[in-house]
Amino acid sequence: MGASVVASFMIITAIFLIVVSVMILTSLNGLLKAVQAIQSRIEAIADSKLSVLAVTDARRLNSTTVVANVTVVYGSMIPKLTLCDVMVTYVDSATNKSVTYHLDYGKIPGWAVLKVISGNATYSITSHDYLLPGEKVEVAAYLPTSSSLNYSVIFVFSSPNGATATYAVG
Repeated sequence: MGASVVASFMIITAIFLIVVSVMILTSLNGLLKAVQAIQSRIEAIADSKLSVLAVTDARRLNSTTVVANVTVVYGSMIPKLTLCDVMVTYVDSATNKSVTYHLDYGKIPGWAVLKVISGNATYSITSHDYLLPGEKVEVAAYLPTSSSLNYSVIFVFSSPNGATATYAVG
């Protein structure tokens, strides 16, 4: 009888190990499918023209002028900086009401590119009218009305491909 108990125990152990192995393989297969789906999405983002912009710093020069540095953190270049959009929201000091403006490039009120910084080199917009990843563009926003110094100016920079950076300027 002792031999049949040992044989039964071995058979039960073998069945248990097979069931556990199947469970592990099933979960590994699910994990593999999840990793493949994530990898596919990463590749789709890498193949797209998606860009990520950031305002690295900004300052208010006075109640009507904000200067901001914008960079491409990831993705494709901005081929023509003058086609970008700048919007601002702030509290108008005369009316004490929140106002939002879409600023036109090259006008006052409006916005302008002060310089493009690439490494240690600085360029004007006429010689360097694009922005590569890692480069910075210094932008001046000339507000249509005086902003209240008690509230932030919300500065929004948007590229033609839809990438946007927002910054609250104290």
